Amino acid sequence: MSEVQELDLSARYKADGFSGVALRIAGWEQKWEPSSYLEDCNPDECDEDCDLGHWVEDGEGEWVDDIGGRVRVVMIGDDAEHLVDLEGLTELDEEGYCCSCGQIGCQWG
Repeated sequence: MSEVQELDLSARYKADGFSGVALRIAGWEQKWEPSSYLEDCNPDECDEDCDLGHWVEDGEGEWVDDIGGRVRVVMIGDDAEHLVDLEGLTELDEEGYCCSCGQIGCQWG
């Protein structure tokens, strides 16, 4: 796959390291982004330059897409997510895999 920004979530793929099974893309790899806020410094307690304050993480945050080289994939017929390199994916034809079990080359496909 060469277009990094566009993922075809309706397509099915084979991937390096997952021989013989079809995969669907669940989305981009995700990373935790903690939320934080700017707090005023107390000059008696702060070692930093207190003109601007300092950033404090509040223990909350959210998972955000880490758009880049890896995607989350799920094997057809399964629900466990795995991370794979985007460059290691090859799109499959509709007849190239079994839509029930996910095997590539299954006689029922």
